[in-house]
Amino acid sequence: MSDTPMFIPRFPDGEYEPDGLLGSGGMAVVYRAREKKLGRVVAIKVLRPEVANLVGTERFRREITVASALSHPNILPLLGSGEVAGADGESLPYYVMPLVEGEALDQRIKREQRLPIPDALRITREILDALEYAHAHGVIHRDIKPANVLLSGAHAVVADFGLARMLPISELSSSGGTSITVSGVAVGTPVYMSPEQALGDRHIDARTDLFSLGCVLYEMLTGTAPFEAATGQSIVARKVSGMFMPVSALRPGVPERIDEVLRCALAPERSDRFSNAQEFRRAIEELEAETRSGPTAVSSRSRQRRRTATMIAAVFTVVAAIVVVLVRRPPLPEVSPQRPLPEVEDQSRVAVLPFEAPAGDDVLSLIAMGLTADLIDELAQYPALSVVSLNGVRPFAGASIAPDSIAQMLGVGSVVTGALRRVGDSVRVSVRLVDGRSNMQLAQAQGWGRMGDLLSVRSQVIDSVTNFLRRALGKTISSRDRQALNSPEAWELVVEARSLLDGELRNAMSLTTAERASRFGAVEQLLVRAATLDPQWPTPLVQAGMLLLRRADIEQVAAFSGPSGTNAESSREPADLQSDPKRFREAALRYAEAALARNPTNTEALHLRGRTRMALWENSRALDASALRLSAEADLRRAVGMRHDMAGAWNDLSILLQRTGDYAGSADAARSALDADAFLERPEIVLNRLAFTSLASGRVADARMWCARGQARFPDDARFWGCDLTIIGWLGHTGASLDTAWRFLAMSEERDTLNLLATGWGTRRMLVAAVAARAGLRDSAQSIVARVRARPATAAAALQNDYSEAYVQTLLGNHDRAIELLDRYLAANPSLRTLVRNTPWFTSLRGDSQFVALTVVR
Repeated sequence: MSDTPMFIPRFPDGEYEPDGLLGSGGMAVVYRAREKKLGRVVAIKVLRPEVANLVGTERFRREITVASALSHPNILPLLGSGEVAGADGESLPYYVMPLVEGEALDQRIKREQRLPIPDALRITREILDALEYAHAHGVIHRDIKPANVLLSGAHAVVADFGLARMLPISELSSSGGTSITVSGVAVGTPVYMSPEQALGDRHIDARTDLFSLGCVLYEMLTGTAPFEAATGQSIVARKVSGMFMPVSALRPGVPERIDEVLRCALAPERSDRFSNAQEFRRAIEELEAETRSGPTAVSSRSRQRRRTATMIAAVFTVVAAIVVVLVRRPPLPEVSPQRPLPEVEDQSRVAVLPFEAPAGDDVLSLIAMGLTADLIDELAQYPALSVVSLNGVRPFAGASIAPDSIAQMLGVGSVVTGALRRVGDSVRVSVRLVDGRSNMQLAQAQGWGRMGDLLSVRSQVIDSVTNFLRRALGKTISSRDRQALNSPEAWELVVEARSLLDGELRNAMSLTTAERASRFGAVEQLLVRAATLDPQWPTPLVQAGMLLLRRADIEQVAAFSGPSGTNAESSREPADLQSDPKRFREAALRYAEAALARNPTNTEALHLRGRTRMALWENSRALDASALRLSAEADLRRAVGMRHDMAGAWNDLSILLQRTGDYAGSADAARSALDADAFLERPEIVLNRLAFTSLASGRVADARMWCARGQARFPDDARFWGCDLTIIGWLGHTGASLDTAWRFLAMSEERDTLNLLATGWGTRRMLVAAVAARAGLRDSAQSIVARVRARPATAAAALQNDYSEAYVQTLLGNHDRAIELLDRYLAANPSLRTLVRNTPWFTSLRGDSQFVALTVVR
């Protein structure tokens, strides 16, 4: 192994003679050695020198302490411990263990794939014996996994208590678990750790080990972990959802009772799991007795699950990252397969799955997605229904999964499916309503129409589904005055435009300016043509306006790529007027007005006008642009007032309120956005805003909570790992806090593998300077500021540095310098005067006449 140390340790008094290397991990090296006194072969674990230098020896010594306190046949014992000199003479702790002549459980699983059921149950029981003993002695392992289970003479021995924690016996809970407090950082092995451990819960009890053991049992029986996924985010999502493939669906002949035991062991909520190791062991002993008495008949339900197993596994990784939004955010219910909640059974919770079309028929595929989108939009407007958005069902396109399985994953009670087929020059659409619990078909209908008259087919589909739901629910789903569509060709053009937006233009930032102009222009022409063909239908105009807003944002990012020496105003001017963001926004506003002229109460058009006015206000350098802001807010509030399900409008309203300093209102609107659409696109941005607005409102505990949710759901998003730095930048006030701030900064930047934090390099260091200023370390604060200013930055980053330095200078009492910086900042961003006036950073300046004049809104 390339990272293996070259030296051979010399143990005190020559008590142990190393004669080989057994293994090397990130923390320690394990040597094979002979104990002179007794002549036995042992394994000696020695802490790595670089680990000792970097993080100290405390954790390793704790491992020795924990191991020395345990004596059980199924726990690898400690034979001795001490210190040995490293290659550079440093003192390294070590401890001695028996050398187990066998293999680790992970090696056996890798070799056999699926262990015999009796062996898997026996090994589980023996591990539970070890855990019951350890838990009774106040020790939680926290890293139960196949690699930490050694097989000695076919019997299981639990090893490596490196992540364990000890507590006094008095702290054992009445339920048999042990409650401990950790730092809030997840430690352990992601594939096997419990949801609460993965989420960094500060209170971990013995049931975390039982969850991990459930994962091990599942892997012994199937050859794969129950929540295996490509990324840490997906693993956590699947664990939080509580959804995994039943063992009986992957391995015929397995008693169904095993599925029940695993559902209990792997429940996302601790209260739904076995309360202690003894209870888990009794369930395993019953399974062993049942296995010895003969196989249990496999139900038809299990056979059905096995038929769908392959397809479920294929899409589960994609879906799980979305499901976590639904099951972790109140007030939507958490989906627990062993304990369905009433809301999950409620048939008014509906998922419309992407309609199917024959493979290779691109035209019908486009029409199928158009019908799906329109039906979802139509049903979402009925107050009696709660409908999963298109983002939520899109991953299921083309996947042959039983509707009840999808219903359980999405937490719905009713599933609508559809399929399109060509019959000569006509198209036939078959629509079904399926009960989400029983998988029984509740209703079925068919629609027919010529390819040239697809609007009639669309109407038949919508009418059929609303009739289905009206009869099934027994609730009032009144007929609605639908948007007037008169041109089938116009509808097809809008469907085609949507497809292009979701396809080749989804990553438009990667295109050149000329390519963007060509492709965005082509889509805009499709929509303009559709609006011309159907002069009463507002949707093509709304889509065209949203298209231009998207292009404006892209072009503005390109316009802000100049060096720091570029004048802030000139950096806003595009090299080509054809790519002018302001021109696109003004055109979008005209589209919004035209759409509202067709239908003054169209909520999508109101949303478009509100978003456009907000964008024009944000980017206006006029001092009297506040009327734009007020009209934007009015449009957005009117839209969400008419349709509470408009997640996008709620999100835009949240952004607008944040940028005026109304942090409490912004947080409320962001929560409404998540309530309106559990599958909201880019939820990480909304969570990040919730963390910031909570902090700005003085609700530090809420800020930490939103940060923790973001870290759990988006572990690769470094912005959430910068939360601690942001919070301490607002609150830190001691020298120790300064050291902590630097540590938080390093941690966030080390995690930034996607370069998400590039533009905030200076801002993060200004937050550290703020901590220094609060601690009275003036020279340190000014030194950090000077270092930031000495580094070249883009025009946008330089302006942001002005804003954050003004905060530091305010803390240092340099009010004149702070106001000078804010003056420069607001000259380029006059729309943010209200934000600067209301931000808690500048509370001490509010009595300054210069500050008042600078931030007054005209």
